[in-house]
Amino acid sequence: MLSIWGLAWMVGFLASMKVYPHLLDDVGLPIRYGTTADIAIPWEAVATVTSSRGSVPTRHNVQVERSDEGVVVDVAVLKQTRVDVVLSRPTTVKLPDGTEEITELRFYVDDPRALVARARRVYWPVNDGGDVRSRTS
Repeated sequence: MLSIWGLAWMVGFLASMKVYPHLLDDVGLPIRYGTTADIAIPWEAVATVTSSRGSVPTRHNVQVERSDEGVVVDVAVLKQTRVDVVLSRPTTVKLPDGTEEITELRFYVDDPRALVARARRVYWPVNDGGDVRSRTS
C-alpha cells in the first residue's frame, strides 16, 4: 500500500515539473520548481544571463547562500545549476521560506544555451561584436 502512495506522489511531483516550467515573458523570468517555488525576476533587474555549470553543496532544491557580495539563490536539480542570472540591483523575491533580497539567481534547465540565447535575443540589444551588453538600472 505504501509503495502505491509513493508512486502516486512521484508521478504527481514529476507532472508538476512539466506543468510549471521556467518561462521567458515580457515581464521577466519566472523560475519555478514544481509547485514549491515560483521566483519572479523582472527584466529591469537583470544585468546578465549566462550559461554556467554549477553545483550546490546540499540536497535542498531551493538554497540561499549569503556572503559579503550579496545573496544568491540556487534552484537546483540533482544538486546542479546551469544558468546564472546576475541582477543589476538587489531584488526582493518570494521564496518557499519567505521573502529575500537577492543579487544573483542560479537555476537548472535542460537546455541552458537555448534559454540564454533566447533571453539575449529577445530582451537585450546586441553590440557590433555580437556580445550582449549588460543592462544596468
